[in-house]
Amino acid sequence: MTGGVSSSAAAFLLKKQGYECIWVSLLLFNPRFASELHPQFSDYSCSVKNLEGVKEVCDALGIQFYAVNAQKEFSAQVLDPLVASRLAGQRFWPCLRCHHTIIEMLTIKADLL
Repeated sequence: MTGGVSSSAAAFLLKKQGYECIWVSLLLFNPRFASELHPQFSDYSCSVKNLEGVKEVCDALGIQFYAVNAQKEFSAQVLDPLVASRLAGQRFWPCLRCHHTIIEMLTIKADLL
């Protein structure tokens, strides 16, 4: 979860309905370089903008919070293929590969809980 309004509201509503919630934020890349990576990353919508803010939301809602540094995996599975495909003059859809990487990382982390 990114800590934006949508994910915060979803966590609040689930908690209010009695679900036991945990919040996992994946750090995929350094937001300072987002717009240089790809135009789709420029709004940071697929990355955590403020971990401290996310932690505050979790504390206020009484939700466990986990932050996972997935920059290495994101670089290997999304950024490197993106650059290689662009250099080869091919199209590449980073969002598809990104979603696959996120699901893979969350599955690994869930197995550890």
